[in-house]
Amino acid sequence: MTGSFKVPFLRSRELDHFADELLGKYAKKTGKPITAPVPVEAILENYLGLTMEFKDLEKLLGQPGILGATWIDKGLVRFDESLQDGSGRFHFTVAHEIGHWQMHRPLMIVEREMPVLFNLVDDGDPPPNIVCRTSSREPMEWQADQFAARLLMPRTLMLEAFKRFYPEGLQLPKDLCAKDREEDRREWLNKVALEMVRSGGFSNCSREAMRIRIEGLKLVDCSGSRPLL
Repeated sequence: MTGSFKVPFLRSRELDHFADELLGKYAKKTGKPITAPVPVEAILENYLGLTMEFKDLEKLLGQPGILGATWIDKGLVRFDESLQDGSGRFHFTVAHEIGHWQMHRPLMIVEREMPVLFNLVDDGDPPPNIVCRTSSREPMEWQADQFAARLLMPRTLMLEAFKRFYPEGLQLPKDLCAKDREEDRREWLNKVALEMVRSGGFSNCSREAMRIRIEGLKLVDCSGSRPLL
């Protein structure tokens, strides 16, 4: 991100609210309930009215590792050409940029204290207001990631799908509960995540994002003592 923008602290329920509110408004506009896979591209372009483009962002902005960049005044979001494969990573990045637009853009507009990080890019555009790098661990990027997970994998849809697959709940095998079995535990959860992606309707999500969301929602009991659902 450009500038010294002060990122407000957001609790989990506040992040839930941002994502759920947007999904509710989109459902009301389309007259259809939200189902998986959540159409994040349509939300970005058709509902929010933003323009989406693919560019070589390293060449455009002179910095490596940039996946997405947003020009607030132009209503323009550009994604790196490496994401044109339509993978789960692409859809997560779209949802991530939507998170910036919904949560951070209004506050950035109010402050308008954004010094230039880049010089004018090669097509004459001003620098982007928001720049998202693969390696960034800034609070604003974390918030956008959390929003993206909630937008792509809403709690309600996740619970519905999980109960359909595992009506009696799902428990981690006891032998994988030991602290030194973390890698094996992750691999076991990856298989559960893959089933949710392939058969649960979340086809625009990556296996890794799904596994992290399952862990965050505590859908699998990892205590080794009882089923969760």
